[in-house]
Amino acid sequence: MSELTGSRRAQAELVNNFLIGKKQVTETDAALAIAYYPLLVDLATRRRKITFKDFVELAKATYPDNPAVQNAIPVSTGRRLEFVRVFTALQGLPDLSAW
Repeated sequence: MSELTGSRRAQAELVNNFLIGKKQVTETDAALAIAYYPLLVDLATRRRKITFKDFVELAKATYPDNPAVQNAIPVSTGRRLEFVRVFTALQGLPDLSAW
């Protein structure tokens, strides 16, 4: 996560437990971030709001052969979206994981 520098890093660290070391990235975090990001882009483009439950159901329907997605549960979605924020902050992109 050291690639993130300057004010973007400082801003992200204020709210991101992965960047300040309170949470360690798991393979599941990474797998779900990869799957979830395009879905978040689509939802944001259409300005559509969705619950964690509906979001997980959408992901499962979109990625039926992805075991990480198929095992996802709504309760852990906040953690997964927090990891997506690492990517968006790194790239200077808007936070698509507002919840």
